Amino acid sequence: MKKFIFGLMLLFAMQVHGQSGKEEALEALGGSGGLLLYDTYLVIGEAADAYVKETYTAEEVEKIVQEQIGGIETVQGQYDALLATKFLSDPADSKFLRELTDAFDLVVAEGKALLDYVQSGSDADAGIYEDNRSAAWAEISRLLGFE
Repeated sequence: MKKFIFGLMLLFAMQVHGQSGKEEALEALGGSGGLLLYDTYLVIGEAADAYVKETYTAEEVEKIVQEQIGGIETVQGQYDALLATKFLSDPADSKFLRELTDAFDLVVAEGKALLDYVQSGSDADAGIYEDNRSAAWAEISRLLGFE
């Protein structure tokens, strides 16, 4: 009986230890994800501004935007893998991560629209880029509390 009770106590201690730092990990994940979202949005916007001012060539903008989109896709895959686990036991944490992923989708749409504009130079594509940029910013500011 003593072995059984000791075993239960050990199991409980292992579970408590396994949860140690979870709150800090979630805060770090949310903070770094929010910063990445904001910074990626800024990088794409700065590339657009530099292109319009003829500081960057089309090739430079394409390289920058493709790198940003590739980075977003990598992180989104990691978020999807995390959501598939039971690590995020609080539904609010899962909701935030899904919203972060959705906001990244908007930044990707902004980046792809910029690439279309760089290729075509058309006013219509410039308008689509601005629409995507505005939609991305609206979600970023809501999600990160900039409203």
